Amino acid sequence: MSEGGTAWSRCPSCGGPLPTGRPGPAATYCSNACRQRAHRRRRHERTARAQDSAPGAAGGIGSVRALQPATDSFVGREDDIAHAAQLLRRHRHITLVGPPGVGKSRLARELAHRTRQSRPGGVWRLDLGPGPEPDKARADLADTLRLGRLPALLLLDDCDEALDLAADLAAYVSWRWPSTTTLLTSREPVRLADETPVLVNPLPSAGRADRDTPLSAAVHLFVERARAVDPSFVLDPGNEDDVVRLCAHLDGLPLAIECAARRAGFFTPGEILERLGDGIGLLSGPGRRQDPREALRRSYRLLDRGEQAVLRRLSVLGTEFGLPDATLVCAGEDVPATEVGDLVARLAVKSLVSVADGRCRQLNVVRGFGREILAAEGEDAGVRDRWTAALVRDMERDDSTRPQVMAETLREACAWGRDRRPEWTGPLAVALGRCLLRHGHVRPSDYDLVRSARACVPPASPWSGPLLVECAALAGWVGDSAAALTYAQDGVDAARASGRPGLLARALSELGAAYSSAGELTRAARYLEESLAMDEGPVGACLYWLAAGALSLGDTHRCGALAARAVAALKVSGPRPMLLLGLHLAGHAAVVRGDVEHARACFAEGLDAAEGHVWAVGLMLEGLAVGSARDGHAAQGLYIGGAAYRLRTAAPRPGQGWDRLVRTTLERARAEVDVRESRRIGAAAARATVQDLVAYVRPRGASGDDPTALPLLAEGERDLLTLVGHGLTNAQIARRLRISPRAVAYRLTGVRQKLGLRSRTELAVWAGRDPG
Repeated sequence: MSEGGTAWSRCPSCGGPLPTGRPGPAATYCSNACRQRAHRRRRHERTARAQDSAPGAAGGIGSVRALQPATDSFVGREDDIAHAAQLLRRHRHITLVGPPGVGKSRLARELAHRTRQSRPGGVWRLDLGPGPEPDKARADLADTLRLGRLPALLLLDDCDEALDLAADLAAYVSWRWPSTTTLLTSREPVRLADETPVLVNPLPSAGRADRDTPLSAAVHLFVERARAVDPSFVLDPGNEDDVVRLCAHLDGLPLAIECAARRAGFFTPGEILERLGDGIGLLSGPGRRQDPREALRRSYRLLDRGEQAVLRRLSVLGTEFGLPDATLVCAGEDVPATEVGDLVARLAVKSLVSVADGRCRQLNVVRGFGREILAAEGEDAGVRDRWTAALVRDMERDDSTRPQVMAETLREACAWGRDRRPEWTGPLAVALGRCLLRHGHVRPSDYDLVRSARACVPPASPWSGPLLVECAALAGWVGDSAAALTYAQDGVDAARASGRPGLLARALSELGAAYSSAGELTRAARYLEESLAMDEGPVGACLYWLAAGALSLGDTHRCGALAARAVAALKVSGPRPMLLLGLHLAGHAAVVRGDVEHARACFAEGLDAAEGHVWAVGLMLEGLAVGSARDGHAAQGLYIGGAAYRLRTAAPRPGQGWDRLVRTTLERARAEVDVRESRRIGAAAARATVQDLVAYVRPRGASGDDPTALPLLAEGERDLLTLVGHGLTNAQIARRLRISPRAVAYRLTGVRQKLGLRSRTELAVWAGRDPG
């Protein structure tokens, strides 16, 4: 949310809501006390400005000045404001700590502005970025605070380049003016004796589950700043996903988002994201006071040589990495391997890297800056070659990559190796394919990248067969059935020729899956049985496809037995996406044979395991909707099913006939419910989030109100509905009930929200039935 609405909706003195509904002109302040505080503050600030403009007065950059209100709106961070305001009441020195561009200074100014009513001694700001002379800074403070009998707040902003001076000034103020509180901003704690650091995190940038959910703070900020540049900019379903992805790519950093929004007048959000690529050049430009590149350059200059080397070399890794990977790419003649861990920890203290649960993370914006510096230092090729060669060695030695290596890292390594060393393309493409299938997030561009690697891998290469198998699996995942069959057949031939039993078992499994998807169940069963007989193949996947074939033939009992064996095998060793498909197939078979209780258990277990897999969440919720409808709870089935249909994305290879089963079951349930009741349930489903649905399908008693239950209306609301049903206008109802038309409209809005109705027309239709 913004600072608190428009400028006229809150008290300019305390920031609280203004009284409404009373006669006369609109209130400017919430109370006479706030009016008097504002008068004293204006007089105090006029005096301060007069002193600044007086001949010989110390002014300009690096001098103490009265804090002026910001000219731009403040977005998000309401919880941070509330938490920091509480700390200001209890502690003498508060330091806002965070990475460059996260909005520490803007948050500090907003916090000081909102708490100024409790600081009759004034709110003052000293920018330490230019590095003022210590004696001059002390003199300015002494001249400004004078006797200091009244509580005041001093903001020491941008302390990064003058940590010692900041600590000295804060201690000096604390000793001489005990009633003055110091608020500081820095990348790292200033290390005062009684300092309270407060970490400032990036803005949340996740998308919203439905159109009634408020925008995330990062998206809201982008929209506001984009409209300031281009008033015609509108967030709509056509560009909202691009804005969400752009804000996520920029890590929710306000400075980066604001700089990207300035380009909204020239490019669409999707074009901005595409042009950004892996760098931050688009965010910079002439004539800008501050941009991410300049902020990071200032931070980079403050690092020692070892820290600088580690920061730029870490940029070849993904956004997440482990310390062994960091040591591999950062160690060199100038950075001993034994010191890499300490240097990474020092970067974490300076907010340029974060460390949690043994994993390190760097922001995309920091990583993009590091790449620019790495290239400028002439180290890019050497460091990338060292990292890519290590990934290739892992594949050649163990036929696998390190578990913590992410898909984004393998994508970059695959593209880099194809241009630098074609012989690296095969192992890197195989590693990327396996990583994508392991995590179940396969994009068409990933599929194209892996299969395009075949042009660089000769048939005689030991990686030709494994690459064909991965191409077959990815083709099946994205629904390219014809290509999956071709790749799998070629993969089987290559595996037989190479004499590698493990590869042959995997290739036979993929060939059986391709034939099963094509409807050739006899051939599919032959290859799947051959793979199982080898005892080296993916047992769970083979059993899953045999179960899917049995379901297609109508043998639900055999399907259920095979699906249960597949789930047991996949729980021991199998990728999570395949386990989710197995649980869904087991529930599907149970529904068809009439065992609703077992089906519900399978779908509920799948929902618990589906975190991070949106397609699986949608499938499991559809299953629970079918179970509820077939168990006689039509309203619950319609609610869960309606929301699941909205949330579900393209699912990889669901069981044959599943979509038809869901559609016919919910149509039958809809026929059992009154039309107006169905519309109300549909409105509730349209508002439901994933969290709402997960809570709702838990065992009874664990969730809150039942959204399918008819809401209880108060007696006055029922009387209001009765008058609407008789065709009275708001003005007529107001005269009848002796209240204002505005009150009638307000109460009708509450009734509509309770009933899940969108308009007054729908309310009038609903009023035709008995609301009680």
